[in-house]
Amino acid sequence: MRSIPIVRVVTVIVSLLATALPAYADGHSVRVVCPAFHFIRMGLEIGTTSINFRNADVEHAATIQRFTVRDSSGDVVWDSGPTIEVPHPLNTDYVPARDFTTVPPGASIYIATNHLWDNGFLPAGNQEGQSMSVVVEYSKRGDPDLLIVGGNLRVRQLTAPGIPSGIEHSRAPAVCVPVR
Repeated sequence: MRSIPIVRVVTVIVSLLATALPAYADGHSVRVVCPAFHFIRMGLEIGTTSINFRNADVEHAATIQRFTVRDSSGDVVWDSGPTIEVPHPLNTDYVPARDFTTVPPGASIYIATNHLWDNGFLPAGNQEGQSMSVVVEYSKRGDPDLLIVGGNLRVRQLTAPGIPSGIEHSRAPAVCVPVR
């Protein structure tokens, strides 16, 4: 059996770790994963998820480099951000609509699945939206832990297309965790 020198093994491991998350000019890079859903139930209710970015750092902005949504089969159903040169969707709950690419110092911004797919089905079908994951990759100077990423899972009464959702039936927090 041929032995591999330990220096070579360590070099390979360090190289793999260095390429796991890209280094950005504007600071530390962090990746978190959040639970999500987006579905319509019996044409009466819609389940949506909002992902919230709370920057507790009052000196440094954060940049949402990539926002990737995978359906229950693991297929990418949304992917945006500066890393892949695809603009993030706008949050149209605000007037004017807001871009969530940059989270200013002390600010809180969110994006919801209804900003991606409105009050409709996922392209892959309603069943694929029952158990999804959102991977958020962000960078920031200073303490990267001061950008708090979380979410809300909510179910609301479904209304006609183009009309905001109706009465909220339920809401639960979505806990996002770091991925290393």
